[in-house]
Amino acid sequence: MTDTINFSTEAPFFYDVAQTAIAIGYQNNDFIADEVLPPITTGSVQKYSWRKYRLNEAFTIPDTQVGRTGKPNEVEFGYDEIEATTRDYGLEDPIPQSDIDNAANANGVSPVNMATEMLTELLMLDREKRVANLVQNAANYPTANKVTLSGTSQFSDYTNSDPINDIEEAMLIPIRRPNVMVISEEGFSALSRHPKIVQAQNANDGGSGIASREFIARLFRLDKVVIGAAWYNQNRRGQAPSLTRIWGKDLLLIRQNRVQLPYTMTYGFTAQTGTRIAGQRPDPDIGLKGGTRVRVGMQVEENICGAEFAYLFKSAFA
Repeated sequence: MTDTINFSTEAPFFYDVAQTAIAIGYQNNDFIADEVLPPITTGSVQKYSWRKYRLNEAFTIPDTQVGRTGKPNEVEFGYDEIEATTRDYGLEDPIPQSDIDNAANANGVSPVNMATEMLTELLMLDREKRVANLVQNAANYPTANKVTLSGTSQFSDYTNSDPINDIEEAMLIPIRRPNVMVISEEGFSALSRHPKIVQAQNANDGGSGIASREFIARLFRLDKVVIGAAWYNQNRRGQAPSLTRIWGKDLLLIRQNRVQLPYTMTYGFTAQTGTRIAGQRPDPDIGLKGGTRVRVGMQVEENICGAEFAYLFKSAFA
């Protein structure tokens, strides 16, 4: 018999331990949302708060000199307390009992487990798109912390552009030097083949080849280079698919620090309540014999809490 957890005091649904383990353990290496906006737990409650620090107070130097019988100056560290709530995200898949019976008789893959994996995949794809839309939106950054490239200034122009100079100059603008580069698969392919990057790796004038991710991280003193490779269908269901990359032509530099709510001296985070959950329930209205309805869900909210810790190159590549 399958173990279940009854949360019926809050919602009339049974969450399955085995299916929840599948949902939690599911990974797709093309997804980078958790690396860009790392999850921070809110415990078992959806309401949480985080502190937006006032930079003028954090960086203004007070008079620290104290007279022989004087009293040290007092300072207060101001911040704005921001109250928020994680959002519910979930999907369901109705499975006819005949599909379950046929799979059991043929010793096939459990339709319930397969549905759990596929629903989790779609949930994480949706999260990937939300994070990409959020962090690639130029409106979320101060004027000094972004630039839009065009024509010969784009890093895909191997004759005229100078990504080493431009990226290094951009590193000096955030109030903390970025330690993570976020880039698309297409963008990294172009950047890693740029003659100036390749010459730097080869330590000579040879500009042919491909620079490694590790070298680019070392070149700009980064902890890591995060490459987004996910695709999504931009057309509605029922229409001919039109696949496009979730991560576009931009290049993002961010400063990630390990933090715990409510402290948020970092670029961004994802508030997460509990873990991903999954379960099933009987539904007599599915097909002739009834069936099982599989549900997978999570409670999260993505936040950019320190845009001053980042620099965005819009349209870095053609």
